[in-house]
Amino acid sequence: SIRYKTLAESTKFTNILINNLKRRDINMFGDPHKYGNFAVLLAPEFPSVLIELGFLSNPDDERMLKSPSYRRTISRSIAEAVYKYLNIK
Repeated sequence: SIRYKTLAESTKFTNILINNLKRRDINMFGDPHKYGNFAVLLAPEFPSVLIELGFLSNPDDERMLKSPSYRRTISRSIAEAVYKYLNIK
């Protein structure tokens, strides 16, 4: 069905993204790949992922999220994952 194909595509992109983040030594809490019934993730025709970058209630996360170099690293990792997923060079 379309929903299972979409889930498979979301998983494919997620794996690419996780590998990019690991390659750049971005720490991830526990198992970074989880599933949830969030409305934004349930559109059956569009692959989707939800990316949590940290918690502002955590002083270490807040410090990293305020860092331009950290945000640049995260942004590049996400962009490269999108390019790779879409086969864009």
